[in-house]
Amino acid sequence: MGSLVLYVSTLTLVHYVLEGLKRIYKEGIEYKKAGILLDGICPAHSQQYH
Repeated sequence: MGSLVLYVSTLTLVHYVLEGLKRIYKEGIEYKKAGILLDGICPAHSQQYH
């Protein structure tokens, strides 16, 4: 399976994350703080093509 390469800025990524959260957030539910780790993210100009 090949790699998926996306070319987005941090602002674009944050925009879509917030849009997704708005869609799944439910009023009255007690949420807890959590984190995620995005690995392998690098500037588009540093990509190597085979």
